[in-house]
This record gives sequence, C-alpha cells and structure tokens, in this order.
Amino acid sequence: MTIINVGKDYVRETMYDDLANRYISLEDKYYELAVLNQKNELEEFRKEYFLRKDKADQEIKQLDDKRAEYKAQMKHGLITNVEYQRLLMGLKQQKRAVEDELSRFKHDASREIKESGFINDYIVDRFLEEGIPQNLSEERPMVFDLSHFIYRKALIRAAMTNKKMIESVGKSIYILERTCLDNMTNCYISKAIAVAKTKEEIITFCRSTYGGNISFDDNGKTPTIHTLMGEASFCIKEVVWLS
Repeated sequence: MTIINVGKDYVRETMYDDLANRYISLEDKYYELAVLNQKNELEEFRKEYFLRKDKADQEIKQLDDKRAEYKAQMKHGLITNVEYQRLLMGLKQQKRAVEDELSRFKHDASREIKESGFINDYIVDRFLEEGIPQNLSEERPMVFDLSHFIYRKALIRAAMTNKKMIESVGKSIYILERTCLDNMTNCYISKAIAVAKTKEEIITFCRSTYGGNISFDDNGKTPTIHTLMGEASFCIKEVVWLS
C-alpha cells in the first residue's frame, strides 16, 4: 500500500484532534441527558450511597484504631506477635466485610437504574463523584435537540466544502476510518487508521488486515464485523490533498 508522505501527518493529527474534541463534547452531553432522564432515582441513590459510605468509613476507622491499639500492646509485650497476627486477621476480615457490603449496595441499587438503558457504570461513577451538573435544567433537552440538528448541518456543509475543494484542487486522498466500541466507556470511537492515493488501495489494505471477505457499499461503508479488537465497522472518506 502506498502511503502519502506529503500532508499525511497533518491529516492524521487534524482528524484525531477533531474526533477527540467531538468525543468529549458528545460524552458530556450524553451524561447530562442521561442524568436528566433519571434525575430523581440518581439523587436518591447518591444520597443513600453516601449515608452508607459515611457509616462504612467510621467503622473502618474504628478498625484501624483497634489495629494501632493492638500493635502498641504487642510492642509493650502485652500480647505476643502470634496473638497480634490473629487479631489483625480478624480486623482485616471485618474491614473486607464492610467494604463488600457497600460494594453490594452500589451494584444492586445501580442495577435497577441501569435497566432503563440510559445509564451505565461510567455514568453511575461520575454521578457519585460530581452529582447533578450545575448547568442542568428542564429546558436542556430542547437545546440538545437543536444542537444535534446544527451539528448535522455542519457536517453536511463540511462535506460540500470538501467536495468543492477537491474539484478546485484536482487532487484527493482517501482515509480509512475504523469505528469500534470502547469497553471502558461503552461508547463508539472512530479513528483514522490509513491514508492512500486510491480507494482500491484502502480496500486492499483493509481486507489484508481484517479479512478478505469485507464488503464495501457504494458509500464506502462496511457492515459491522468481528475483529481481534471486538466488533468494528469501516468507512472510506475522500478528502482534499493539501500538499
């Protein structure tokens, strides 16, 4: 496969920065929408969680104090090292039981909230840390809907501008974009993975890397396939060649 040297780094870095910024923006918007959709349930869950966490922290502190007390007794010869280790093992078991109880509550209580499909583990952890976003209000969904249409129009304008630039410059290159599910965030991430002079080179590269049976439609897109990284889809994009 022939990789274009002129402008390759610029295209890759520009696309990466654009995707990263878009991902962060959409992630924040989705978080606010998901929280707004189940605001009451999340607030009740967070309140009960921190009540239990405060109680657990107090119990753990008491256990740590006992550990320090037993250690002091051992240093002064009031108990033997064997007795200290036995007492210490009991304290560790009690501490683990307290932590497990809090973890079970978090899992069981959040599972009911996550059944809606809007909430995942990332949103639960972020909500426990941040709470209700300060800029969240009942009017926000309409704002998000409008921004969604504005974003789609911006993509259409960008595509038309790119097409005009290709026609005026007379040169173009092809980008292979891979979209796959990030298991850490449970979100789909797109990334440019190859650049070539022709669409045929891109297709050859994709098939040689991910499987010879991959098919592209008239728009340069593939169906979702299984790869070593998990499920993924690919898309060929034509962009202007700026040397």
